[in-house]
Amino acid sequence: MGDWCFFQRHERSRTEFQAQYNTGTRPFVCETCSRGFTRNDSLTRHMRRHERPAQGYNTDSERRLDLTLEAANADASSLPPSTDELAPSISTYTPMADIHNESLLDPAETMSLNWPDSADLLTSILAADFTNLPALEALPSQAVAPTESEHTPLSPWLTADGDKQHRGTRAVKNLTEMITSLSADVTSEAQTTGFTTVFLDGCLHMFFKQFLPSFPVVHAATFVFKDWTHPLLLNAIALGSLFMGKRDYLLKGEILWRLAHTAVATSWHTLIKHRSPYDTCSGIQLVLTALLGQIYAMLSENITLRTTAQVFHSLGFFWARWSGMYELEDQEEIMPFDFLDSHDVLERKWRVWAARETQLRALLGHYVLDGQISTYSGGPTCQRHTSHSLPMPAEADIFEATDAETWRDKMIARCPRRQEFSQLFSSAMSENVHVRHLGSSLAFLTASVTLEGFKSLMAESPVSGMNVIGVPSRLDISRGLARFYLFADQSLSMSEMNKRVILLRWHTIGLDSAIDFNWFCRKLCQQYNVEQRVVGGRKKPMLDFESWFRGPKARMGLLHAMSIREIIQEIPASHAHTINAPMAVFSAGILYCGFLLAGISTILRPDQCNWDSVLLLNIDTVSESIEHDSDTQVRQYLTGTLSGGQRQENLLYEVNVFLTFLESLGRVWGVSTHMHKVLEQLLSTCGLG
Repeated sequence: MGDWCFFQRHERSRTEFQAQYNTGTRPFVCETCSRGFTRNDSLTRHMRRHERPAQGYNTDSERRLDLTLEAANADASSLPPSTDELAPSISTYTPMADIHNESLLDPAETMSLNWPDSADLLTSILAADFTNLPALEALPSQAVAPTESEHTPLSPWLTADGDKQHRGTRAVKNLTEMITSLSADVTSEAQTTGFTTVFLDGCLHMFFKQFLPSFPVVHAATFVFKDWTHPLLLNAIALGSLFMGKRDYLLKGEILWRLAHTAVATSWHTLIKHRSPYDTCSGIQLVLTALLGQIYAMLSENITLRTTAQVFHSLGFFWARWSGMYELEDQEEIMPFDFLDSHDVLERKWRVWAARETQLRALLGHYVLDGQISTYSGGPTCQRHTSHSLPMPAEADIFEATDAETWRDKMIARCPRRQEFSQLFSSAMSENVHVRHLGSSLAFLTASVTLEGFKSLMAESPVSGMNVIGVPSRLDISRGLARFYLFADQSLSMSEMNKRVILLRWHTIGLDSAIDFNWFCRKLCQQYNVEQRVVGGRKKPMLDFESWFRGPKARMGLLHAMSIREIIQEIPASHAHTINAPMAVFSAGILYCGFLLAGISTILRPDQCNWDSVLLLNIDTVSESIEHDSDTQVRQYLTGTLSGGQRQENLLYEVNVFLTFLESLGRVWGVSTHMHKVLEQLLSTCGLG
């Protein structure tokens, strides 16, 4: 009886809620500003905004913040007006609302925070209101002629209407209601989860401490909490929550990601106008928000989030171009240094430089993300990585300088002009350039961007080897990868651990080049009836397992996989959670499983492998006939004729390394949990698990 009464109350509330939306009724009215709301909880959250003291500013910092926001809004309003096709005129999100609700805050707790302003962010989350969306009914619905498909509702929320003239209007109205309801659900979920300032502050701290060193796109030394838009903060906190090691923190982080995603989806046209005090153009924080949010989604345990990353990942490039972020001149040429500069002048120069460097790194980060998403989807990248004229980012020691004086000293001591990425790609693939001409210094982010450039070329190059207009040949790409291997390995500016991380991605690309990993993974799982929802890609041609595993391509891929296994055993936990680690471990583990399922549990391997020359071997015509060639052992290995006292790889034993590593990665990147399950199921299929 109790359950039935609950059901009746729930059904009555739902019916009343739908009736209010269908009739447009807003029965809950704010006594202060007379604004109407469809739900009482929306009114309650809205009224918190009126609780801020009206007697001026509490502190000088608040006054400076409001002045900064006024300047930013003035800059945004001075931008060229947006076209109707590009951006709606109605805003649903205020980038930085300074909200105080002292009843929610513990003064002692606030004093112990790394960023006391996170208390205001918590209040803002609890007061979030996405229930008042743009009036989509104002869009022209008669411009589209009704088609036959309109006679049958596509979804249950599209109600039938015999009047064709009003079908477009009703469909748009119903779509508005659906989006409003979904947004309200996200907001309600956030308000009932139990967020605290300690959680927000701790996760943001972990973002800077754990995530940022492996993906340096934000300038930590000049970070100002209140200069960041809320969606950007939420995505940073969501990423930081992954490193807290608590299950409930992971759930809270995903809710914050959904809040940020909702804000961007409904209000990108407002966010794209936001401009921080030292930015040279608007939209930088929106592009950063998209970057961090898509990284979180790409590596999530939730398949819906991973699909979202693949669907929306090109938007960052579009927003960047529309905002003018690609218009980057050489900063060093326009920023002379004078040791007589006052501290304030030098401080301003540093912050202007940091803003421009962040602008560049936000763009480069999207190129890294583009290559990573291509690896999961099995398709080409959405951008040409080798044709842009973006310069390389600053060296790590310059970017990580903690004060203006240190930054100035390091800037004066460095090379005055940076090379462009297009020049690096051209030199690396040229027949007439030696690796020493590439230089001796390679920054970690530069290496990451360059590798994804080679990955994009590989994705566009057909496996058959035939030439495609505008795409380098496979030999040229292999030559570039071979030179890059030496360049990275001999770099004087990268730490040994960062070199290992870069070579981990290098071997992943090499493995994919040898066997087309996505195709192989899908065919292997299909053969043994193992469900995998990690990678996409082509399904043809068919795979003849017995002959394929004894061929040179499979053996070349396994040689890369063995190198990946060696690298992950050398990487400490502090460097293990890079965004490229899950796919590297998964691809190597899948190939090990393939050989085991083919009945090959041990295999002889070469004593050494000179990758800069091995990568140039033509796998299809490889021969062991050259006795004194330095790659003789590799040639013999590829053809299955290697014998003697060489090293032996125990595949059955070593495959456990990948299982253990993926289990550890799963605590941070949820997609690793799915990868671990796929490997376990493949091994258990033949009684190896």
